Amino acid sequence: MTTSRTTIARLKDHLPAFLVHFHPDRISRFVKAFGWAAACRQVGIEIRQFVRSTLDRGRNEPRVINNAGRIELQGGPKENVTVSVAIPVKNAGDQFQLLLSALRAQQGFKNVEIIVVDSGSTDGSVEVARQFGARVVEILPEEFSHSYARNLAAEQAAGDYILFTVQDALPSSNLWLYELFAALKNNGVAAVSCAEYPREDADLFYQACSWAHYRFLEIDGKDRILSNPESENYSALRNNAQLSDLACLMPKDLFLKYRFRGNYAEDLELGLRLIRDGHKLALLSSTKIIHSHNRPAYYHLKRGYVDAVLLCQIFPDCPILTIEADCLLRDILFMHGAMTSMIEGFTPNATPCIVSSVSRRVESHYRSVAKARQPATNDALENEYVDKDFRGFLSQLCRQHGGSTSDPVGYNGILNGAMRNATGTVLDYLDHTYEIIDATVMEEFKVCLFKVFAFQCGTHLGACYVRGTDITKRDLDEINRELSKGI
Repeated sequence: MTTSRTTIARLKDHLPAFLVHFHPDRISRFVKAFGWAAACRQVGIEIRQFVRSTLDRGRNEPRVINNAGRIELQGGPKENVTVSVAIPVKNAGDQFQLLLSALRAQQGFKNVEIIVVDSGSTDGSVEVARQFGARVVEILPEEFSHSYARNLAAEQAAGDYILFTVQDALPSSNLWLYELFAALKNNGVAAVSCAEYPREDADLFYQACSWAHYRFLEIDGKDRILSNPESENYSALRNNAQLSDLACLMPKDLFLKYRFRGNYAEDLELGLRLIRDGHKLALLSSTKIIHSHNRPAYYHLKRGYVDAVLLCQIFPDCPILTIEADCLLRDILFMHGAMTSMIEGFTPNATPCIVSSVSRRVESHYRSVAKARQPATNDALENEYVDKDFRGFLSQLCRQHGGSTSDPVGYNGILNGAMRNATGTVLDYLDHTYEIIDATVMEEFKVCLFKVFAFQCGTHLGACYVRGTDITKRDLDEINRELSKGI
């Protein structure tokens, strides 16, 4: 009886958040976007996940575990250990020297060993690595996979601990590695990762995604101990299994018992195996690594695709709605035209303005799209906000599927609702960050919208492929081969 009362009390404490999440307007948008049957299924899934994750949070409250900036080292090494840093490399570029020099400057250890696994660099990265005393292991480009390169580095490592990082990241201080180590040592965890801090030149899409991602992981301003949740649903597992190869430190002997698996998202998959075996992980916000990318829309199309394929394979209850392949392909073309039409309405005279005015205009446009009738073709493939590869992808879809509808019908796609929610996240970030939207930020917002659109297209194509019938997989085989390469 006491347990039941505690459970009810916990749910009451989170009632305001529940009412916000399941506001009638949001449910109405689900119905308009997906229809009654799909909307009911989706809302049911989210209610169950909300209740489970709420109860799990009550049992395992995030807590501060590391006080960055308060560690002081006097004199020589504080720990009589060696840390081996593993870095997969291919054409690391001019910034590679900054990373290597920053790693050489890390304090607190007997030795910091650097192991570079190079898969065919032609820009002098191998020579630079050797100049900084790194051990270089060279493999053929066709031998590379994210797991293989990192496992190979671990096998070569002489250290007691191994840190996995990437060629374009940068430690935030000379004590960065020691702060990770202190969290690992003082909290009895199997591995520790940290959040990233985007570079100053990071684009709006990356900034908004990072902001939303770390809010989802509940490390917005606090550190967490992660463990296997009592209820193994998508939201709870995804929230508690997060390791990141941007920065992942763990004892070498333990890593060699588990190793990375697969060609993609090997860090998340490792985290899942560790927590399911009873290990705990640490995820830090107080210590960060500097890292970001400015990538074109086509990259995010492919990234969304491989993300969705993996998540749907690992998590059967991954909440990505799917529709029949041909409908989705036509929906992509239709929504590209709708997005192009929307940004054309943001003229230079529209700025400066406040975020709420942009939000109202965007929301009005998505509502009108939900009432629109899908055209048989889509000719609005040219715009200055996407790269040529993404335009080429859309052009190919248009040739194959643009004329496949006979009688135009009321909008019955899935992307309008997905874009509405994803755009809302970007607008929330803008509202959190900016007081006024000027002409420069408005242009960034337009570019960001098409990157969001590309990512959503990839996400739903990936889910459609994984969850589809053999006929669907055959129909999407060419797209699957194209979007699975090079991520």
